[in-house]
Order: sequence, then structure tokens, then C-alpha cells
Amino acid sequence: MSKFLLPLSFIMLLVIAYQSLQFQQNSFSKLHTQTLNQIGEKAKKLQFSFLSFISQKKGSAENLISENIQQVLTPDLTSLQIIYENEKPKTLWKANSPNLEETFKVTSDPMQINNETISLSFIYDKRSLLINVYKQQKLQKLLTVLLITIIFIFATFGLLTLQAKSTQKKNRILAEMKQLEFKNQLDLVKLEKSEKEMRLQVVEKEEQLQQADKLTSLGMIASGVAHEINNPNTYIHLNAETLQKAWVDMLKLIHGQVDDQTKIAGIPFKIMKERIPTLTKSITEGSERITKIISDLKEFASTQDSQDKKQESINIKTVIETSIRLTENFIHKATDHFHIINDENIYVIGSAQKLEQVIINLLINSSQSLTEKNQPIEISTKATNDHAIIMVQDEGCGIPDDAINNIFDPFFSTKKGSGGTGLGLSISFGIIKEMNGTIQAKKNEIKGTIFTITLPLTNKEDHS
Repeated sequence: MSKFLLPLSFIMLLVIAYQSLQFQQNSFSKLHTQTLNQIGEKAKKLQFSFLSFISQKKGSAENLISENIQQVLTPDLTSLQIIYENEKPKTLWKANSPNLEETFKVTSDPMQINNETISLSFIYDKRSLLINVYKQQKLQKLLTVLLITIIFIFATFGLLTLQAKSTQKKNRILAEMKQLEFKNQLDLVKLEKSEKEMRLQVVEKEEQLQQADKLTSLGMIASGVAHEINNPNTYIHLNAETLQKAWVDMLKLIHGQVDDQTKIAGIPFKIMKERIPTLTKSITEGSERITKIISDLKEFASTQDSQDKKQESINIKTVIETSIRLTENFIHKATDHFHIINDENIYVIGSAQKLEQVIINLLINSSQSLTEKNQPIEISTKATNDHAIIMVQDEGCGIPDDAINNIFDPFFSTKKGSGGTGLGLSISFGIIKEMNGTIQAKKNEIKGTIFTITLPLTNKEDHS
């Protein structure tokens, strides 16, 4: 049934349009007198406006009307007359048209213009005037019919659209049911795959925990090795000081008794007596350096719990100097451009050993990220109003965009292929958080990575 609605609508439209456009000669008698009265009222308003306009100008009324007559001419106007007081009408303008069977005359109220009392008469072709009104009425009816027909057509399209949508909905429901069935099958496959992946993750976590245990054991071994090295180093240091003092006494004894060209260990005595003090001093300084490194290493390898570590006021400058000593060899193998901006004494509350652990981890990571020795590493410190800021930045290979937000997660590493455990940055994050601070990573504008540590400032005397 719906497929016949659209053709019927068009046929109906054509019939109504044809009937509406038909013009019948006897239709004039149906026009009401009120129509002519309305036309007369409009004409009188036009006459009054025109005469008011003319009255503001200088000159005879007849000349002024003739000069401005174009303002009042309309297609239905056949002639325009001026009527002076107590005189016959005088025609000022007349259209070129045959004799008219019927006219419609509108005369204005008298008005005084430049000491002349005049009236205007508009004479219209009554037939033409009524035809235009008749056509306007027919046009309005036609537009109404067109609007109704358009509404009918849209309603027909609406019904057809609803029917089509209903069919589409049924088809969509059937398709969704099939998709749901297929999805259930895929979910079963994914569930089996997920179970397999979980088993692999469990195995991976076990391996990571084993690696963590190895790191703990390595710390204990480092502590033991440091203790063993410390004993012979003590003998070296003491003996070097003894030799230094003995050489001063020996020079007094042999003064003037040994020729300058006499060779000691293949070197002339003249050169040797100047070199030996330098050699003994170098041994003493090297021994002192070993002692300091051993002390730092033993502190770094300490396994005491955080509750056992006394929270104290620590100097960031000292912490960074210690961290650099422990990693100096590693850094110089990676780069020829290592910059330190660490001149200010800045104090924070926490554990010096744990903060060293964080700095060492960041310096090692930066060193490992470099691909060429001309790429720089920089560590700097500064103090703001209430915070200390430590920055470690490099121009190495950087951190991938998809990994930058996960680098502080436990066991997450971009270096697993080269032995990374994914624990260093996670532990560092925990240490800084324990000190009421923050640690953040972002990409360097040039190349590489910038790590920023922010810690609350304190006075040197606090917690001492």
C-alpha cells in the first residue's frame, strides 16, 4: 500500500493546481465591496503622504506634483487629476490605454499648499485592479494547497522511512546476535590465551624475585669484600707514612756520601731523591682514596631497615660528592663531558646512604644511555624558597614515549636484554617518597632524559 502513496500525492497536487489557476469571467461579481474600500483607504494614505511631501517645497502645487508624480504611479492607475477649490478637475497624467468600461476613483481631502487649496484624484482601471486582487487571493490559496501537499508528501516519506528503519532494526538485531555468538567464541579463545600469558607472567615474576635476591646477596658480598680490602690497605697506608719519614732521615745520613750519578733502581740518585717523596706521597693519597671508597661502599651495601636508619639533617653536596666517587670510573668510561654544579650547601631530612643509592642509580642509568663519549652528563643542585632540587640530565638514547609513564613501576625495565632488573628506579621512587619528596622523568629538549628530585628543605641544625 505504501508504494502507491507517493504517486497519489503528485496527482492530487496537479489537480488542485490546475483548478486554482483557472480564471472565470463571472468571478468579479463575487468580490466584496469591502475590497474596494480597503484599496481606497490605502490610496488616500498615499495621497496624504504625497501632498504632505509636496507642501514642504516651494513653487506651484501643479508643478511640484508634475515633477514628483513618479512617486505615486502604480500599474493599475490610469490617470491623475488635480482639483482646485471651486474648479473642475484638471488631468496631470494619463496612461496610454483604451477606453475603460469601469473605473474606480479615489479623491483626497483638500489640503493647502503654498496658499493653494487642492485635492488629488486617483482613477484606477477597476477591472485590472480586481483581477490583481483576485490573482493574489488565488495565489494565496495555491500556496496553502502546496504547503498541505508538501506536508502530505513528507508524511508519506516519514511512513516509508519508519518502515525501512523497522526492517533495518530487525536485520541489525539478527546481525548482532550472530556477532555475539562469534564474540563468545573469541572470548573463549582469549580466555585460554590469557591463562597461558598469566602462567608465563608468574614464571617471569619468580625469575625477577630470584634476581632481586641475587642483588641482596651481591650487596652482602660487596660489604665483605670491602672489609677484606680495608685490612691490607691499612698496612699500605701506615707503611707509606713510615717510608716517607724514613726517607727524610736517610737523606741526612747519606748526604755527601753518595754521588749524584749513583743509580738506585736504575735511576740516578739526583733524580731519585726528588722523586721518592712524590712516590711515597702518591701511595699515601691513593691509600686514603681507597679508604674513602671502601667506607662509601660499605655504607651503600648496608642492609639495615629504614626504621633502623636515623632520620637526620644531611648535606646534599656531600651526598653527591660521595656518589660521584663511587661511580667516577663508570662515568669517565661513558663520557668525556661530565659537568657538576654542586657548590651550595643544601640540607634535607633523610638517610644519606639511601639518597646516595638514588643518585648512584641515576648516574649509572645516564652513563648506560650514552652511545658516544662526546655526549654529556650533568648533575646540578639548587634551592628554592622551601625545596631542594637535584637534576641529573644526559643526552643519551632517552626513554621511549610509550615507556616514560611506567619507568617507576616495579620490574619495568628498558634494559632487560642487557641485564636490567627493573628495580632501580622503583626503589629510588620509594626512597624519595619516604623523604616526603618527588622524583620525575621527562624527555630532554635536545636529546636524552632529565630526572628531577624535589625534597623539602631543612636547617643544618634540625635532627642533628
